[in-house]
Amino acid sequence: MQGRASEPQVRAAVGPRARRFFTGWAIALGLVLVAEAALRCAGLPAGIYLGSFARAGLWEPGFSGVLRSGPLSYRVEANAQGFRGPPLRTGRDAADVRVVCIGDSLTQGFYVDNESTYPSQLGRALAALGQDVEVINAAHGAGSMDRFTDILRELVLPLEPDLVLVTFVSNDLGELGWFPLEVEGDDHRASLASFFVSRTAIGESLMRLLLRWRAPGHRPGAADEELGGDERYRIEGNADYAANVRVFEERYSVHPEVGDGLAIAPELSVKGRAAFELYFSLLKEFRDLCRSQGIRLLFLYMPAYPELYAKNHALRRTPGKDLLLQELTGLGIAFLDLTDPLREASREGPLHLAPVDFHLNPRGLGVVAKAIAGTLVERGLLRSTEEGR
Repeated sequence: MQGRASEPQVRAAVGPRARRFFTGWAIALGLVLVAEAALRCAGLPAGIYLGSFARAGLWEPGFSGVLRSGPLSYRVEANAQGFRGPPLRTGRDAADVRVVCIGDSLTQGFYVDNESTYPSQLGRALAALGQDVEVINAAHGAGSMDRFTDILRELVLPLEPDLVLVTFVSNDLGELGWFPLEVEGDDHRASLASFFVSRTAIGESLMRLLLRWRAPGHRPGAADEELGGDERYRIEGNADYAANVRVFEERYSVHPEVGDGLAIAPELSVKGRAAFELYFSLLKEFRDLCRSQGIRLLFLYMPAYPELYAKNHALRRTPGKDLLLQELTGLGIAFLDLTDPLREASREGPLHLAPVDFHLNPRGLGVVAKAIAGTLVERGLLRSTEEGR
């Protein structure tokens, strides 16, 4: 009897609570729609992330535009296949050797125009050495060896390259599993995120704010807006290496358990070892895919900012790097450690966009390209697959 008497009270209590819940959601949805409409009236979305979230993780075929989302504006031009760069050379125009570069934002070339990316500069460096080589940029920002393996399998193997270059950077361990090449089955989370960022005014605005927050203290000047010369890369505090190392460590949490510290901290944590083991298993799959098609592979180790500029960093061991290079040797994968050429070149001036960002600037990317070009020639890696058979 007591339970029955309380039922109307329960219904009365649930009713207003449910109404408040749905009213709150309705108001929130209304505000979101008003904000979306207002931003669209202001000209958003501008489509600056449309190529960034294209199917297969590269660019939309024929994509052309100036990206103004981060600390510096830069122009991106993609060919008919969605690779950043000129049309592929085919038929009578085919090069003697085809090289494909795979990696994340550093290889893709964040904040530099097409001609300043390392794959583009590599092509010119090899041409200056008398080599007829086509270099294709098959990289895209974010992701790690899992995504690189998918890109290799789905997009690069059909190109029948003679040589593949794949780059390791210190945030690769933390990004394992974040960015699948395609969404399969009932998992639509990645596709929904891509739609939100690339197709809605609110999503594009939030991404712009995020990138600005990660690179505080810099706003494009007039020369930047016009994409003029090297003015974009004259950044206050660029040569204050000690201060910039502190900024890097604060921003990216260089600690054995998180961020870039998984790879470059003075101690290799349990989590770091587990991440490396996963990375190595994917690397072996990547190697096997190349070998199955008779494609040569060169692995590039890209040092993080502190590895170049931190005081006495060159004198101490980096267990993560030691473990990586040891595994590469065991897997029979040729590799190039870019630390020494970059450290040597840094004596003549900054190679990065620090402190607003820690990607390489055009000069730094040129140092990388020159070092790779010399290595490819010296090691005889520029044979066509037909010659190797």
